[in-house]
Amino acid sequence: MRHFLLIVTLTGLVLKPQTPTQTSLASTASARFFTAANMAAALDKAAVSPARKSIPLLAGTSHDVRLDHLDAVNNASIHPNFGELYIIRDGGGTLITGGTLIGPNPPANESITGIRIEGGERKSVNAGDVVFIPHGVAHVFSELKPSISYFIIRLPE
Repeated sequence: MRHFLLIVTLTGLVLKPQTPTQTSLASTASARFFTAANMAAALDKAAVSPARKSIPLLAGTSHDVRLDHLDAVNNASIHPNFGELYIIRDGGGTLITGGTLIGPNPPANESITGIRIEGGERKSVNAGDVVFIPHGVAHVFSELKPSISYFIIRLPE
């Protein structure tokens, strides 16, 4: 009889309807919209150097997404702790990836910069192209036609 009561009790626990736990996937954050005109105006004011402009698009978040514009070739670089996804918005150029970074400077801002890359693979990139550069891979735009604007999404390793 005790076994019967135990089985009835356990069966009741297993078959008892469970109230589902309510979890919401909804966020309280707001979507952010970036118009072409607003981004162009922001780039006009965002000179990092005479040849480079950069604006962070998601400031105040943990996401590193920016829009960069180059009017001239920039330094070659390696990012040991993150990869980069480039989405070419306007213009184009030749991107060198891989190879050996020449004249490396001490690391700063999670990057190692140098004067150029020896070796590596050269690819032409144009508006609409997407490139992923893994962490630790040297890269540089070696030629521009005549300039390039591109979104950068940094992806931690």
